[in-house]
Amino acid sequence: MKYTAQFYDINEKLYTLEIGSGEVQNITLSATPFITELETSDSHLYKPCKYSSATIGMITDDYKFDLYSSTAQQNKVVLSSASGIVWVGYVTPNLYSQGYENELEEIEVEAIDALSTLQYYKYTTIGGKKDIVSFTQIINHLLSKCNAYSSFYISDNTQLNATSDFCLPSKMYISEQNFFDEDDEPMTMQEVLEEVCKYLNVTAVADGDKVYFLDYDAIKNGINTYYRFTLGTETPTKVTLQQSKEIEASDYVENGGQLSLDNVYNKVTVKDSLYSFDSIIPSIWDEKYLTNYGGSWSYVQEVNEDGKGGMHKCFFKYLKHKNYTCYYYDKNTLNMVLEPMVFNYGTSQNLVGATICKAFFEKTDNFNKKYNDINFTDYVLLHIHNTYDGQLRPMFELAVNDSNVSFIGGSTYLIIKGNFLFMDREGEMYIMQGYSNKNDDFNPDNLYIDCKLKYGNMYWNGIQWTTTDSTFKLYFDNQGQTDHCINRSFPVKNNITWDMGLEGEGYAIPMPSTNEVIIGKPTFTLYHPHKVDNSYRCDAVWLSNFDIQAKVQNFQKEADKDSDTEYSNIINEDFVNEMDSEEFAICTWDNKECNYSAVCYSANGTSFTYLDNVYNKATKQMYRLEEHLIYRLVTQYSTPSAILNLNLQNKFKVYATMTDNHLPNKKFIVDSIITDYRLGKQEIRLIEKK
Repeated sequence: MKYTAQFYDINEKLYTLEIGSGEVQNITLSATPFITELETSDSHLYKPCKYSSATIGMITDDYKFDLYSSTAQQNKVVLSSASGIVWVGYVTPNLYSQGYENELEEIEVEAIDALSTLQYYKYTTIGGKKDIVSFTQIINHLLSKCNAYSSFYISDNTQLNATSDFCLPSKMYISEQNFFDEDDEPMTMQEVLEEVCKYLNVTAVADGDKVYFLDYDAIKNGINTYYRFTLGTETPTKVTLQQSKEIEASDYVENGGQLSLDNVYNKVTVKDSLYSFDSIIPSIWDEKYLTNYGGSWSYVQEVNEDGKGGMHKCFFKYLKHKNYTCYYYDKNTLNMVLEPMVFNYGTSQNLVGATICKAFFEKTDNFNKKYNDINFTDYVLLHIHNTYDGQLRPMFELAVNDSNVSFIGGSTYLIIKGNFLFMDREGEMYIMQGYSNKNDDFNPDNLYIDCKLKYGNMYWNGIQWTTTDSTFKLYFDNQGQTDHCINRSFPVKNNITWDMGLEGEGYAIPMPSTNEVIIGKPTFTLYHPHKVDNSYRCDAVWLSNFDIQAKVQNFQKEADKDSDTEYSNIINEDFVNEMDSEEFAICTWDNKECNYSAVCYSANGTSFTYLDNVYNKATKQMYRLEEHLIYRLVTQYSTPSAILNLNLQNKFKVYATMTDNHLPNKKFIVDSIITDYRLGKQEIRLIEKK
């Protein structure tokens, strides 16, 4: 049902109200038909988003149960005039009550602006999978979810430098992974919008069917140019939005003005809450991505083997992973075959390929032994079967996966870790306990597996990054031994030295030493192993503890290495109030650790650098955006600011600046507004902008 009504304000301006959709039914409005309230700032002026609510008064002789909304956007509310949409939102979900006494009841229907409904929606990716996206793409995506707005406006106050003149947020990029936690649970769309605004140092306010991203420093300093985006587009037009007014007697509609002073603070702090990561590949052993070939997760295949190494009890869980591809080949023709529908011990004996498994082995003299507990070890098994013809065949590959889209650059290293163990007994796809050949006299230079590491459009060739498709040799450390190699665990050969600013061991690959960062998703491929020496095959290779980590060179003190970056300024230690610290989930790169929170700049959408200092036209300062907020807060709250609460005519915009001749040399910006549309009145809260 669509409920409609019209009313005039005291100046004979006609408004039309529509609630819901469908068959039209006229309703009778009360003496106070429509009031909206734009919320005030909280602890400080620079609130990332300000939302509004509406109260609709109506007279009814029945029950409007269909005004009850069980979903966020069930019943749309639109107030319009001859000039267009004045306010748009939705009936507040899960809220309905009315009197139950009289034949005619006056009821109040509560509504929230469309921007507020974002609190009820989880963030969804823009292109169906996580990617690197621009700030304006994010804003477009979020506002489209509101199903209410036609355009948005972004202040042009923040620029890349003092001479640039373009919409910087269109060229600022971040990974959408930043909006999903480690369990892949997303933020709400409202939280994402607020984090975007917080980082940009702007305040989002909806007015009619438009959303304004206001920069109060720009407004105060007469910088009134904005980039206007039609919703759903990425090409803006530049416009001027300005309303400057000296408050006069004719602007008042009633008495009741009030003057007060705002808080001052002794200290302001901005903290970057970094969403850090070290592993750049999805964990092979994250159970939410694994399924058991046996059907049930608890399914275990029990195998009795009696080979050269003696009697062995073997237990296997053969698994497949949604983010990894295991390749399989016919052992006679070496032609690639489809992944088997069923996988068991016999499959590993008869197909060349790779399989993820959990396994337990024990030498025994009794196959009937019962086990109370089995301690599985995690492996990637390469079952090879002595097939060596000099060709490289992929065995195991990290598929392109949307959960690890990130920027990698700066002084970052990729570090490959893991252990390599091989057996040379044909058809025996288990690890014999206590078995080895002595006096092998093998060549440790042959202890490697060919690999491919691709990141973005770059390949590591063992020496440097290149755009040419390349492979490299991943060597394993013989640990000074050459007497035997079969059934012995060899770690990845370490090349990390004390002066690299890295901890631990592994094969460290430096990222390109340029200002650019690599974007995209890593692809890692393990190829067909080869003979370690002429006489020894690799019939079964067992890889354990395998991982690729991303580590930033760090020469800081231990206590500072893992801490989030903080920006702070002490205003006056004698002041009693300390402002609550502001936490940024979108951050400037600080060269501490790899993270999804860092922002990059790209002029063309293909070449990226970490964003650092940017220019504020109002203050003429070059700082990081976190530092710009500190500067704004210090300027605003070092001394008390005047606050005016006035009852004025309904004609002032959210981006207005006002002066009052009784308070000379002070310029005020609009903080909050309560609008009574029947009376044509705004209860407006003005804050002196320093």
